[in-house]
Amino acid sequence: MGADVTLSSKLLPERSSLEERFADFKTVDGLTLPTHWNLHFTRELPDGSTTISEWDLTEDDIRNNVGLDPGILNVK
Repeated sequence: MGADVTLSSKLLPERSSLEERFADFKTVDGLTLPTHWNLHFTRELPDGSTTISEWDLTEDDIRNNVGLDPGILNVK
């Protein structure tokens, strides 16, 4: 929002875009899961500026049904 109605009416709309890409699927314990995940986030702000963020994750080791130590959930 602008400082007043006149300024607000001149602002551009805010737009956000989120794109996810999954690749390199592998089967582990009967589950087919991606081992590569790419996330691309774009945000166009009303002042005309654009912010682009990108994350690129690769998993080397996938484990299923791994037991956890119950103590890890204790509130300290």
